[in-house]
Amino acid sequence: DAVPDQPILILANTRREPLWIAEMDGMMLAQDLGWPTLNGDSGNTVPHFEAATRCSTLPNRLLAYMHFAGIDSSTYYIDTIKRAVPVGFDDCDPGWWTRKPSVTSLPGSLSQDIYSSLSLKVVALRSAAGRTTAQVEVTNNSSRRIPARSSSGNPFQLAWHFAGAGDRKPWSASDTRMDLEFDVAPHGEALLTIDLAPPNQPGHYFLEVTAVQQGIASSYDRGTPIARSAQQIVVDVQNHVVISTAPIP
Repeated sequence: DAVPDQPILILANTRREPLWIAEMDGMMLAQDLGWPTLNGDSGNTVPHFEAATRCSTLPNRLLAYMHFAGIDSSTYYIDTIKRAVPVGFDDCDPGWWTRKPSVTSLPGSLSQDIYSSLSLKVVALRSAAGRTTAQVEVTNNSSRRIPARSSSGNPFQLAWHFAGAGDRKPWSASDTRMDLEFDVAPHGEALLTIDLAPPNQPGHYFLEVTAVQQGIASSYDRGTPIARSAQQIVVDVQNHVVISTAPIP
């Protein structure tokens, strides 16, 4: 892609190295290029500062700066993120470039119409450099916002398990969870990347994803279909993982 005018660099952390290395590399590269950067390293940790292992670090750091600077403007957010050059990420949500994300916190149970209008899709499985991930699309076709946080301790989360590709029987419980990174707007969608711990027994597996509101309800019980991956996770006798679309042997 073409480099935008007045580019702003953000460099990914590979997870195989300490946090400060990628941050320092980003600062030095930006210095050489003469660009501003969202990477940084300091003796003090600023609030909500996390390793740049996910592309969501980009909007999060931009929003954190806006909060620090007292800027509350969707126009500023869009104009600034369009200048961003994320390097080393493969999980950026295109929606972050068209709307300012929000994080709201609401108490209590989500309404039934959210579950009735909810759609989950496993977009892709990936396995490289010892990391296996799934990209999951969450589509909210209701007129209500799905909040990213819960003030009553009942957050909306993705939940997943592996199922045998041959017998479709669950191999693991759906006790692995991931919170939303941002609200899912009414009639909007979000793309999330979840880290997977593949089965430690050889075989062919599908990934199945549902959603839960912690301590209240499962989306499957409320009528939302389970999302099953089109690809298979294949684990060999040495616990090596590959992603396959080949017919099940």
